[in-house]
Amino acid sequence: MILNNFIEKRFFLFVLSIPFIEFINKNFNDITREIFLFFFIYSTLILIVVLFICYFANNFFDKENKNKFNFLLSISFFVFFKFEFFKSFLTNYNISYDGEISLLIILIIIFIFFILNSYSFISKLLKIFLLSYFFIISFQLVYSFFQKDYKNSDISLKSQSYFSQNQLDKIKDKRNIYYVVVDGMTSLTNFEEKFSEKNNLFRSFIKEKNLNYYDTNSAYTSTLTSFTSVLNLNYTYNEAEELFDRSKMFPETMKPHIVNNYPLFQILKSLEINFFWEGVPHPGSCVQYNLDFCLDNKKKNRLVIFYDRFKMNRFILFAFLKNTPVESIMYRFNLFKKYRNHYPQFEENNSIDKFITKMNNFDYNKKSNFFLIHHLSPHEPFIYKKDCSYQDHKKSLKIYPEGYKDAYQCVLKKIMKLVEFVEKKDPKAVLVIQGDHGGGFGKSDLEIQQDILKTFTLLKKNKTNFKNFDLSNKLDMVNTARLLLSCATNQEPNLLEKKSYLKINDRLVEY
Repeated sequence: MILNNFIEKRFFLFVLSIPFIEFINKNFNDITREIFLFFFIYSTLILIVVLFICYFANNFFDKENKNKFNFLLSISFFVFFKFEFFKSFLTNYNISYDGEISLLIILIIIFIFFILNSYSFISKLLKIFLLSYFFIISFQLVYSFFQKDYKNSDISLKSQSYFSQNQLDKIKDKRNIYYVVVDGMTSLTNFEEKFSEKNNLFRSFIKEKNLNYYDTNSAYTSTLTSFTSVLNLNYTYNEAEELFDRSKMFPETMKPHIVNNYPLFQILKSLEINFFWEGVPHPGSCVQYNLDFCLDNKKKNRLVIFYDRFKMNRFILFAFLKNTPVESIMYRFNLFKKYRNHYPQFEENNSIDKFITKMNNFDYNKKSNFFLIHHLSPHEPFIYKKDCSYQDHKKSLKIYPEGYKDAYQCVLKKIMKLVEFVEKKDPKAVLVIQGDHGGGFGKSDLEIQQDILKTFTLLKKNKTNFKNFDLSNKLDMVNTARLLLSCATNQEPNLLEKKSYLKINDRLVEY
């Protein structure tokens, strides 16, 4: 009896918490401490609004009607976050919907539940269902927490001395390093084959600037594994290891208490080379993880930093609301003129231009520097037309191949802009522009993964040039990072045997 009373009184809160618990369950391995912090902030704000509505409305009802209203509100909240389920149901029966219809469907379902609540038997069944649902997903969350593999909490670093002490002693002239990672950039050859379109202007640019271009294969099919292995200067993940969760991978590895454990940063420190990072909020940026890596970190106080992090983490809110009719309704009524105006991936999807702007006033006469620039495009969302003007919302959500084709051609223009900038500002520098993985064309899962391995690599070396050193079929992000260190210090490259891995059933298999 006591238990029943306890549950009855808190039924409203139990149901309200369901969408939040489900979201954490769904993204359990992707949630870092910072993501959880901002999700907690957003969740609290949403709950405050709902509870305020409840409190305000309850002032107009007697006890019986209060219970009915609270039940209706909890049901409404549950249905609201199950919108995608109902939408899929309608789609399966070839029923078209729009913003208004989406809202209407939600209201009809809520009304049905409200009517059913008048029948005590059905009302009890609904409550039993929702409470059971709550306890099941809560148990799932607890189970996931205790099942989390803490044995793999730290990646075992396969560290080795890249430079001998004799080499270090001889290194006097150090050049700036520019490593630009263009997310999802397939090779030129693969792009031209898939779209039957030659990039003659860009190929002429390569010849004119005396650049070295290579069709390459990435080591991994994922951004996070590729970046993490770069920090290690080695193939961190192999066929014998299961994939780690995101909390143990890049960009979490960029945090101050972790990053110095990695060989890349150990070497940069021994060479007295500064490191700077310009990236997108998804998966991460210097503002979120390590302010020492920000080009403009001196201009920021704690309040500004927190605001920047808060703004960058808005993708959490939109990810949480993705299963609701919010987006559909807002776009239907034109409340958002541009998708990029409210979704952070759109705002921050231009690291190359942002980097150039910040570098205009950079002092090149100080210590040598390693610049890591992570440019999200041509990875989705496809916000650019081929002339680099912005797409509207509907077009920007196009999937392969149209959206990718436009974004790819825009990136080629941005690459040319960056090359000319570096050539003018820092002509002795070493520059590499490379895809972390490819586009992912194909009909089967295997074909898609094989295609994802095909990547773009553009290299501007120094005068040493290593003319007798064959780089074909050797450059992935691991070996490229090692090559950059050699080029910047005029040392013979020390490259590893090239490897590539496919992801099969959450394990990596050498390809």
